[in-house]
Amino acid sequence: MDELINFLQRTLLDGVFSKDEKRTFKLLMQEKLLDTNQLNFLRSKIFELANEKCTPTNYAFIIEWIKTATSALVLPTTQSTSAFFSPGRCLSQRHHTIH
Repeated sequence: MDELINFLQRTLLDGVFSKDEKRTFKLLMQEKLLDTNQLNFLRSKIFELANEKCTPTNYAFIIEWIKTATSALVLPTTQSTSAFFSPGRCLSQRHHTIH
């Protein structure tokens, strides 16, 4: 977690969240496999860091920085599965009597 926070702090220093930094941050996020609580903590840390660095002259950058940083905060995906539902005879008959 410290590595992610330190990385975010560095991206704020020069006032540019470069394409390489964005790509690196997304890769770091994928490697860490954070759970929901950790993601929530990191999200609040992003807003805390932004609040500390926001000035009248850099607010547009800060808003874009928040958007970029939070877009990488996603839960790891698991293998998707498909499920199919059949309403069954009882529900099907009820549907026809209602309409």
